[in-house]
Amino acid sequence: MHVPLDMPQLDEEVVDRLISNAREMRDLTCLKIEVAKGPVLSELAEQLASAEKLVEFGFTHLGGTGGRFRQESSYDAGEQKTALIEERRDELQTQMNEDVLSLYENLSGT
Repeated sequence: MHVPLDMPQLDEEVVDRLISNAREMRDLTCLKIEVAKGPVLSELAEQLASAEKLVEFGFTHLGGTGGRFRQESSYDAGEQKTALIEERRDELQTQMNEDVLSLYENLSGT
């Protein structure tokens, strides 16, 4: 299926926001999956969300220990588990739906 696009009619700001939100949605989905397994290693968690966002979502940073048996630092979601992640995903989905609708409304022939 080929959807013809008239590129000048596409709002670049909306397209950029849609791409950014889709990436964040993907990362939050991965984070949610990892949280279900238990504490998430810091390196992975910070690839999926900024340290500030992790704190905003209710994560607690667990520092690693030194010594002979090194423990890597991680983030624990605590009691809330994935509620705040789901809330953010819902916000993103709503914005993405509005953006897609906006893009289609601006295409010629619609």
